[in-house]
Amino acid sequence: MSIVNKKGFAEICGVDPRTIGNWIDEGMPVQGGGGRGRAVEIETKKAIDWLIVREISRKYGDEESEGSGGRKGTDEDRALKRVRREEISFRLELKRKQAAPVDGFMDLALRIASVYASQLDGLSSRTCSDLAAMDDPAEIRAYLHGETRQIRASTAEQLVDEIQKLAKESDELIALSDSGRGESAAIEDSE
Repeated sequence: MSIVNKKGFAEICGVDPRTIGNWIDEGMPVQGGGGRGRAVEIETKKAIDWLIVREISRKYGDEESEGSGGRKGTDEDRALKRVRREEISFRLELKRKQAAPVDGFMDLALRIASVYASQLDGLSSRTCSDLAAMDDPAEIRAYLHGETRQIRASTAEQLVDEIQKLAKESDELIALSDSGRGESAAIEDSE
């Protein structure tokens, strides 16, 4: 999270600081400031997200403005525009690596925990009889070190497999999304 003043945000966007003032008047979120002698504080992520949504709404229309005297579209047109806005917004977030598929991360975390748990659960049963026969601490240490190395190697292999499975599932979802987008483009072309 980066906080800048109007001038700093104007430099980031490549516009005049007065334009930033206009955007604030239009509703761009600010963090604070703006009082007597206090510079306006702008959180760059929130402000950029606001600009993206604003531009998408301008390009594809806003449902509220369509119904209020402007070019009236059918319900289907408005639904298509809404879906396009959502898709573009999501794709922009993915491109900027700010959107995280939370379900995917939760699934990966559960898979990691499962792999580690299964490896650690077997450690005591595999090593207890061998350790009972050992008296030398250095020998015990070396033995346990070897076992933990084996667990790390085995776990790493299993984690790579799980990550590859998750990546494949993610690619399949993206392919489904892309094929749905192709169908909506075909429908638009036929109209």
